[in-house]
Amino acid sequence: MKTLLQTCAAFLLLTCFAHANETLTSYASHVVENRSVIFTTTSGQRLRMTPYGNNIVRIQTVRSGEHFFPDDRYEMVETYQWPGALIVKEESKAFLLSPKDSGIVSLQIDKQSMDLSFVLHSSKQALLTELTKVEWNKDTVRASFQYDPAEHFTGLGHGFFGRAQSIDLRGERISRSYGTMHGQQSPLIVPFYLSSKGYGIFLNSTFPNEFNFGKDGRYEISLTGGGQLDFFFIAGPDFPSIIDRYTQLTG
Repeated sequence: MKTLLQTCAAFLLLTCFAHANETLTSYASHVVENRSVIFTTTSGQRLRMTPYGNNIVRIQTVRSGEHFFPDDRYEMVETYQWPGALIVKEESKAFLLSPKDSGIVSLQIDKQSMDLSFVLHSSKQALLTELTKVEWNKDTVRASFQYDPAEHFTGLGHGFFGRAQSIDLRGERISRSYGTMHGQQSPLIVPFYLSSKGYGIFLNSTFPNEFNFGKDGRYEISLTGGGQLDFFFIAGPDFPSIIDRYTQLTG
């Protein structure tokens, strides 16, 4: 009986640790694997950045002890065999990752917070910047970005019968689930949107998701059910270029 109680207590303890709240900690090390650059934090979390050509970067984040999902887990990306390489430059407080060949955007990674910023080469302007550290809360992972009230968004497909509240998603919070029943799959769910600042985001996941485009002043992407944060940042700057690169990625 004592052994059984000890086993149950140990299981509950491990379960609590597995679902504890967690945020990215500071930089510890990094390594280059094939064309990817993988950063590891002091807590063992990992952040992987992979170029897909010169103007698309894939961002993947896992908590300590997790492995990155295999590329063939989903069937939304046509092929993961893309050219490209990232040049890593270390500065006192940050890393700068730039495409080896000419590209539009570079990545800046803060060593202390591991926050990402996508910076436009021509003007040094940040198109998209993380506001707070990536956060895990039980089976939910969330990325928060700096919200600009002047920024507009569009995309994500539509609801039942082709209906949508507005083409402009600014100020909206949209939750989607791919579902398992026929009726749940009626909406056209496309986890891809465009920003008026000249970039697109494609969320590479079929887990239930939520996009907040400024409701209550928050700009966030979250996944529930144990999904991993895995998205593609697609540079434009014009919409036809973004959509062209998105269709090359997804077919």
